[in-house]
Amino acid sequence: MNPKFEFYQRTIKIWNELCELHKKLHEITSEEYISLLSSDVEKVEESIKEKELVIKKITNIDEKRNLLLKDINTSFNLKITNFFELNDFFINLEFEKRNKHLNKFNQILKQLIQNIQKQNKTNQLFINKAIINLDKIKNAGTSNKNYSLYNNNGALKK
Repeated sequence: MNPKFEFYQRTIKIWNELCELHKKLHEITSEEYISLLSSDVEKVEESIKEKELVIKKITNIDEKRNLLLKDINTSFNLKITNFFELNDFFINLEFEKRNKHLNKFNQILKQLIQNIQKQNKTNQLFINKAIINLDKIKNAGTSNKNYSLYNNNGALKK
């Protein structure tokens, strides 16, 4: 079998695994938000543990990816350092020319990462609002009066 095609198959397998793990991470992050909304602290803690495990698996796959790049560079005397160079390396394979699997997997991976980042921001905003509300409750229990110079719209109160 063609050594370049063997490297291609290994590359596709790694990108597929990365997509699957990022999909799982997105699902967990979305479930975490639902748990936050329902104030289910135990489920939030479970989500965090699950996310840690998935991230560890992603790190392991990423190490495989780096080893693969090293093997390709050594075998073909190249200096591939990024996805675009890797894609260019495989683009002349007939199967990749017709199907563009590597590029499609990479697009999916990029979209999943963006979705995870967006969901993490939403989760963090919810947590920040909860912390502010808890702080207000805590301050209401003490005799300290909480003064505000600005209204809800951010304008100076008169």
